[in-house]
Amino acid sequence: MNLGCQVVGTMFVKKVPGNFHISTHHKGLALRQVDKPLTAQHKIHLLEFTKEESQITLGKYVKTSNFLDGTHLKPAKGHDVQYYLKIVGSTYKSLLWGDQRFYEFVAHADLVPKYENIILLEFKYEFDPVSMRYISGRGSFAKFLISLLAIIGGLFAMSTFVDRITNRAKS
Repeated sequence: MNLGCQVVGTMFVKKVPGNFHISTHHKGLALRQVDKPLTAQHKIHLLEFTKEESQITLGKYVKTSNFLDGTHLKPAKGHDVQYYLKIVGSTYKSLLWGDQRFYEFVAHADLVPKYENIILLEFKYEFDPVSMRYISGRGSFAKFLISLLAIIGGLFAMSTFVDRITNRAKS
């Protein structure tokens, strides 16, 4: 029937490296009675790390904060999936909302061969000691002008340098 399970939940983790997993293992004989191979095909609608007192942000501050949202993975039969997540604390400073703290993460997935007819999705994570800060708003025209002049000056300096090197090579 191509029906699956929908897993929804919240869990609290400490800011130390760890892992959590979603699995179909069972101590009884229920899964051993399934005669066709199970696959670890799945879709991640929302995976987000927030502070305990925070609400789900759905990536509203920075669109890349929920890296795995919408991921649909179809591994071959006989493979489990391991995700490796690097979580970075971030701050978004806005005139409307003030300072908002949230977590961003990047992820990498590996397919791992399995030996039994069970499914395992494992998420290994670690918190990065470095943090990001985003500031919303406009900079002053003076800062823009200084940055523009610095770029033009750098281009001029590099073209002069390249010109000197090519003239020496010709002589």
